[in-house]
Amino acid sequence: MPTTMSRRTFAGRLGLAAGATLLETPLARPAEAAAAREPRPADAIRLNANENPYGPSPRALEAYRQAGGVASRYPDTL
Repeated sequence: MPTTMSRRTFAGRLGLAAGATLLETPLARPAEAAAAREPRPADAIRLNANENPYGPSPRALEAYRQAGGVASRYPDTL
């Protein structure tokens, strides 16, 4: 007697298989994947960290100085 499988059952099993596969890939363990990479050169610029190789502009530094040291404070959440 042939077995039938509904689309819902097929999709569920496919999702389980995909999830189990992802648990075994390096994507599931980003710390291990990062440790396995080659070390980055000292002068490398990390574009994904929004780094600026030139530093802050003089206008930005002046605006920070004029803020009087309160620029890093967040308002209360009350």
